[in-house]
Amino acid sequence: STMTYHPIEQVQGRFIPFTALIENTSAINATLIESELQWYVCQGDLDYCDVRKKWVSQTKEKITGLAAGQVYTSTFNMEVTFDNNEPTDPESYVLSVKVECDVNNTISEGNAGGTAEENNVKTAVIQIEHPDLTVGNIWWLPENPAYGEEVMFYARIDNLGPGGTVEPFEVNFYIDDHDADLRVDLGSVKMATEVPFGQRKLMTDNNFNGSFEAGLSPWQTMTGSVFWESRCPEEDPVCDRDTNGEPMSGDLHYARLYGENTILRSSIFPIDSNSLLFRAQTSGSGTKKLLIRKDDSPNNHPILIKREYTDKDPWRAYVIDIRTDDQGNILTRGQRVFIELQTSGAAGATFMIDDFRMGGDQNSKSFVGYVAAKGAWVATPDVLKGLPHSITVKVDTKDAVKETNESNQSLTIDGTSPYYQFPSIGKPDYIIDIAGYTPQEQLQGRNIVYTAFVKNIGFTTYVDSELKWYTCKGNADTCTTATGFEEFWKVQQTDKITGGVVQGGQYTVIYNLPAEYHSGTLTAGQSDEYTIWLRLVADEAEVLLEENDLNNVASTHVTVGHPDLVISDIWWKPEKPVDGEEVTFYAQIDNQGKGGTLQDFEVSFLVDKDKDTQEDLGTAKIQDDIFFGNRLPLFGNLSGGDFFGNSSFESEPNHLSGWQYDGDVVVVDRQLPEELTREFYAVMTGPNAELKSSNFVITQDHFVFYAASYGYGTKELFICKANTLCNESAGDMLIHKNYDDPRGWRVYNIDVSEYVGEPVYIKLAVGNPGTELANIFAIDDFHLTDNIGGFESYPILANSKSWPITYWMRYSGDVYLEDYYLDTELPDDIDRATNKKYMIVSGPDARVVSPVFKLTGNSIIFRGQVTGSGNKYLTIRQYVPGSFSPLTTDPILYQSTYADKSPWRAYTIDISEINEIDAYIEVTTEGTGNMTFLLDDFRMNIASWPYGTMTVATAINPKKWLARPYSDITVLVDSKNSIFEASRQVDFLYVNSNKRQGGRYLSSIFRWEGEDNNSLTRKVYLAKKYIYSRGDIDGNGQLDLKDVIIASKLAATFFHPLNDGFDMGKVDVNADDRIGLAEIIYLMSHIADNGTLLK
Repeated sequence: STMTYHPIEQVQGRFIPFTALIENTSAINATLIESELQWYVCQGDLDYCDVRKKWVSQTKEKITGLAAGQVYTSTFNMEVTFDNNEPTDPESYVLSVKVECDVNNTISEGNAGGTAEENNVKTAVIQIEHPDLTVGNIWWLPENPAYGEEVMFYARIDNLGPGGTVEPFEVNFYIDDHDADLRVDLGSVKMATEVPFGQRKLMTDNNFNGSFEAGLSPWQTMTGSVFWESRCPEEDPVCDRDTNGEPMSGDLHYARLYGENTILRSSIFPIDSNSLLFRAQTSGSGTKKLLIRKDDSPNNHPILIKREYTDKDPWRAYVIDIRTDDQGNILTRGQRVFIELQTSGAAGATFMIDDFRMGGDQNSKSFVGYVAAKGAWVATPDVLKGLPHSITVKVDTKDAVKETNESNQSLTIDGTSPYYQFPSIGKPDYIIDIAGYTPQEQLQGRNIVYTAFVKNIGFTTYVDSELKWYTCKGNADTCTTATGFEEFWKVQQTDKITGGVVQGGQYTVIYNLPAEYHSGTLTAGQSDEYTIWLRLVADEAEVLLEENDLNNVASTHVTVGHPDLVISDIWWKPEKPVDGEEVTFYAQIDNQGKGGTLQDFEVSFLVDKDKDTQEDLGTAKIQDDIFFGNRLPLFGNLSGGDFFGNSSFESEPNHLSGWQYDGDVVVVDRQLPEELTREFYAVMTGPNAELKSSNFVITQDHFVFYAASYGYGTKELFICKANTLCNESAGDMLIHKNYDDPRGWRVYNIDVSEYVGEPVYIKLAVGNPGTELANIFAIDDFHLTDNIGGFESYPILANSKSWPITYWMRYSGDVYLEDYYLDTELPDDIDRATNKKYMIVSGPDARVVSPVFKLTGNSIIFRGQVTGSGNKYLTIRQYVPGSFSPLTTDPILYQSTYADKSPWRAYTIDISEINEIDAYIEVTTEGTGNMTFLLDDFRMNIASWPYGTMTVATAINPKKWLARPYSDITVLVDSKNSIFEASRQVDFLYVNSNKRQGGRYLSSIFRWEGEDNNSLTRKVYLAKKYIYSRGDIDGNGQLDLKDVIIASKLAATFFHPLNDGFDMGKVDVNADDRIGLAEIIYLMSHIADNGTLLK
């Protein structure tokens, strides 16, 4: 009797529900016969479907009889399909629907109005419109990509057509689609988002806000939780603009209802179309409803239409037929209604809704969705073939969707697009800057650290590339100009420049170039050094597209000096052995060469070398580092300083090292036994003598010293603030004491507890004796102590037999000097016997500071070794004039930790970048436990002193030797030629500042350097052996007139020296234990009888 359906329009792929009523119109006749009902669908009009017999049965159902007047209801959900092989117009097509009862004419029917069966069929024809997919916009991140950077592309897909579809379609992204040789396919992305109708009017009239772009207003949250959210990623700065630069409509924002009993109501609007369209998505459990209520407040706004939704991701396109309400009542145009959205039944119920539309608008597009390219594009410069890059996006590339316009499915943006362009991507241009190396000079066996910068003077790139370090060892011709010179270069290190270099930026690379032990032949023109050539090549494999590939190479070279070992002295103990006595030989090994090395070497001892009597005393292996030879002590540029002593911790008895004096001030030797510590002291004699110490910090409560005063006149002690003139009125004078009364040696104690932490200095002054003969003040052993009885603790200056010791100032911890050798190991010759010293910084939290000096040249070098745990630091701090420097807050110019243990190590500090700065050295220890830092030989290469010697070690013969007459000792250094040495003949004035022997002196010598000076021979003289017998007083084996004269002198009590080892028992003639008349008569009798008697 009837067939109805709603909605009257639908997107392709969704369903239209149909309802048919089958009625037995007979008022009296019933039937019990079972009959069949079928639903048919055909794409095309009724004539086409009937004539071509295109009806396709969709569903069947059985009707088991009908009573008279009885009605049977049948429903059918028709899927809106499309077949390209069936009739269609460009804009739309029709679907015909037919429902037929008693299809097999099983029942005999009557029909008063015609044939019996003609009213068993109902048909409907529905027009379905096609969509029109298009690319609404393209954007990318980052917005301005650089070469090598990954670029992600995004597109907005719109529908310009009147229809919609749920058919999935594909979107493709291409770079440079215009050129088959350049094209880059970024892949295909399948979009399963439903396509809502286009050409529908967005509900913006009557302040409805159907797209939520202006927020939730004027929608009202009645109860629960409602949020205003955006589909556009926050990090995406382009997606909220279309190609005209205008905000997009109905795409970015939406409303989200969440949770139990949440209600959101729209503003009131009039019905002016057959359908209400919107997009929605649900998640979570519970109920999600859309109600259309009548604007009828007195009747509590009755519900006209109610829909419940359960579809989840993705967003769905929905159509509600608003021609009638749910009861079938017609809703007239102009009927005022509002929408109510609800979630209930579960705390996680979520209802997202957007894009309400109603009525037609041929100029309106609908938003379909955003899509990201399947893969990222690695940006490349845009100058290939002279064309700018372009990005093209194509939608529905496999024609899965029938569209009203198949020619508008792509969008291209390039450098000429009218609204915004694809950015230009320029080429980089790498250049190499070799910043320098450290240290500026190095020992063979250690590394030279090179720093280089790869700078980009072109455009930014993020492409990885490589930097290769090549070395070549040889002369300039071999490594740079000779035919085939490339074969001499070897790749030593490859650095990967990960992530490229930004425009104007730089990439820092470090290379530890080994200063290798030299071997082979001398380099032409370089007798005292060899050269390492260094070449850096960026992007040798040409991975990068650069503006200029010819500036990717930089080269430099460095020279490494050769050592030149010499034996500067040989001595032995005992110095005058007797025949058969055991002798120990000592050989001092010096380096007079330009370079140094870490290589071990051997020292051989031979007696009577190359003679039949040759005797091998063994070979000593020396493991101490060989230090540079051409350096002078560090503090030679101090004003008024001791050029040699103050950096190597040597203090002469007559030198007031570290103190400034005026007038008559001398250092006196007490001539005490060596085992006593207070060997030297200072004496000030008036009038007007002054003595001032270096600065130090008061660290203890008591200041004690040892002093004696003689004569009359003032003897004053001042403790003054550091770096001041000790002006009392200015508050610079902290303590003033007088010691005028004549007293012998005694200990004085001054309480300085209120000045702990104060940087100060000591000033001593001796006044005019007046009419007296003298005014003398003797002082010694200044100490700071907590215990006024512990006079030997906490010395201000390092503890030594020589007072005062050096310019170095101890601030905390255990700091003292140590002898290299026992005195019994040194030569007897006073010019060579001075025992040299080194400094020991021991225990936790020790601190000692050098005097201030000016940094000059490339390097500071020193020798050191450590023991124990904890940290040992050497710091170079900048001297700050006018402050209480040295302070632990003074600027640090250099700092390093040292951990190398025995043997002595040679260290180099690069000061090339901090030249001409007044500075001082600070040595500190840190931590707990037994820790020791041994230091010595601080030197600096000063240009005006290019030569000098450095003692390396003192070797001792390993095997025992018993003295015999007429022997030579020969010492050979580096007897196996394991060290390559400089070789040249030179004649110059040099400084013998040897460490472990001989006094300091200048000497003009002629010497031959290299392997020919590695030996030294000395003749060993034995002490004369005296053989005493009766009457032989001089022990020469003869009884002669000389013995008579000696006996006569002794008998007359004249003094006459006797030989060492004189044996009275053998000489005495008459056993009276004296030389006298008996010996004279005995000698004269023998001479008269025999002449000179030979024994």
